[in-house]
Formats: sequence, structure tokens, C-alpha cells
Amino acid sequence: MTDAERKLVYEQAADWLLELEAAPKDADLRQAFEAWVDAHPLHAKVWSRVASTWFALGEPLEPKAVGHVSAPSKAVHRSRTARGTIGPSREASIWRRIPVRGRVASGVFLALTVLAFLPFAERLQHDDYTTGIGETHLVTLDDGSMVYLAPDSAIDVDFTPDQRLLHLKRGEAFFDVNKDPARPFKVETDHVTVSVVGTAFDVRLSDDSLAVEVEHGIVSVHNNAVSGLEQDDLRLTAGQSVSIDFESGKADRYNAPAEMIAGWREGLLMVEGVTIGDVVDTLQRYKSGWIVFGDQKLSEGRVTGLYDLRDPDRALNALVKAHDGKVTQVTPFLTVLSFK
Repeated sequence: MTDAERKLVYEQAADWLLELEAAPKDADLRQAFEAWVDAHPLHAKVWSRVASTWFALGEPLEPKAVGHVSAPSKAVHRSRTARGTIGPSREASIWRRIPVRGRVASGVFLALTVLAFLPFAERLQHDDYTTGIGETHLVTLDDGSMVYLAPDSAIDVDFTPDQRLLHLKRGEAFFDVNKDPARPFKVETDHVTVSVVGTAFDVRLSDDSLAVEVEHGIVSVHNNAVSGLEQDDLRLTAGQSVSIDFESGKADRYNAPAEMIAGWREGLLMVEGVTIGDVVDTLQRYKSGWIVFGDQKLSEGRVTGLYDLRDPDRALNALVKAHDGKVTQVTPFLTVLSFK
């Protein structure tokens, strides 16, 4: 199961919790929930974590909304959610209706609060190197190459006598690669593969896009699974960058000053003409809890500026100020961005 699929299971579990709280006596809902729990062992495991977290907050579910499920070595509490089976294809899912950068605070507060307490340990334990919120980490590989991991990021390393392969599972990393023509250096994601011999470059992965920025050397970006991409192979040199949208297949090329590439290593984020939603995606990795939009339109505004990643709250205020926005800290785990 991929990281995206594990994250989806957590989101589905929170979705079930929402529906159970809304309709605890709905027998059809209970039956649909039980089918979801039984569909995969991870569903029961994740539900146990979500329910336990909610109980720890002092908000027990209605008695008739709590069941009993046999799981490996233990019993877990259960709840339920919307009618029918919830899974990746459930178009009516609350989380499907509300994308990452457009979540509306009102109807999903319960789910957001629960998820804010979950460390996603399920996915972290499968990665060779990981960082948490606000953390960075320098990894020196066996060949002497260095990887700088940005906050909330993860990589797997797979070196063989013939090649040096790394899997970027989530987040962002800067790679300073030692030259070895006999063993190409590749950074792989589900959608593209970045190949080099010896160079320095940054790769930033989000749910719906990927960006590659080259500090020096030559980089090849190969399409693995992006539909509609005009070129399956893109070549970048020093100072050149590309941003690829997974849904549309659009590849936007742009130039970035070499000294500002991976500026996050110095605690700085420089952007030019990007959406507020894109910047929030980055700031989310530096701030605990959830950042949500009270109005989707605000996330679509474009900004140019330099932001201090060491102070994400200040950066958020500066970010939305130019578009007449405001920042509301609803709880320590929920920040809402909206128009004034």
C-alpha cells in the first residue's frame, strides 16, 4: 500500500467518525461501516487509532455507534459513516469533495481535529529516512552524495552496483550528487523519475504536482505516469526549473536564481507568481495541525515574495495580507485562512 493510500485510509476513518456522530442510530450506515472495516486489515488498525484519539479528547461516540471488531491480537472500537462502501472511488466522500488546499473549516472540524493528533506512524515506519513537522535532516549516502530532507519528508534508498536509486515518498529534498558515470543517480516518484550523473538539484512533491529545480549540472526528468504531458523527457540545466501538474499534464518551465534554490535550507521561501494554496502547502510542513481555507477563492490568489519559514505564523499573515485575507487560530491544531 502506498503512502497516498495509507493517508486516504486515515481520511476515510475520520470521515466515518463524522457520519457516526451525525447519525449514530442508522443501521444501514453501521452495516456500511462494518464492511469498510472488514475490507482490509489496515482499516481496522487505523480506525482503532482514530477512535482512541477521539476518546482521549473526552468525546466518546454514542453507545449505539460503537461496535466491537476482532483484529489481530486485540479488539478495536468501531464507528461508521456514509451509506455504501467508502473507498478510493467514493466520489461523495467529504475528503474527495474538499481538496487539500480548499478544505472548508465548518463541516470538517471534527475530522481535522482527530487527524491533527495522528502522527501517521503507519507510513513513517516504512521509510529509510524521514522528518517531522518543522524538522530537517542531512543524510550522507554510501557514495558520499548528500541529501537534505525538508520538513515532513521521506525517502527510501536503494543502491546497487549498477545504479543509485532513491524513492521520494513525500515532501521535498535537495540532492548534492557525487559524479559516477558508471552508476547513474535517480530520484523516483510515482509520477516521474529524475536522472543525473553528478549535479545538485531540488525535488518538491505534493499531492497534485512535482517541481524540479537545478542548482548546477544537467538533469533529465522522465515521465512515468502523468497523462497528457507533452514531452516524456525534459532536460534541465543550471538555473532551470519545471513544475508538472499531475492532473492536467501541464509542465511549466521557469528560471530560478541558483542561490535561492532550496532556500528552505536557510529558512527562506522565495516565490514568484505562485498561488497562495501552493505556498500554504509548503508552510503546512512547518506548522503543526491543519491550515484550511474558509474560502476557496483565497487559495487561488497569486503572490510574489520572500517568506521566513522559521516563523510560519508570521509568514501566513504576510501571505494573505496582500489579498485582504486574515488568519484565525481556531484551536492550537486548526488555522483558518479567510477574507476579512
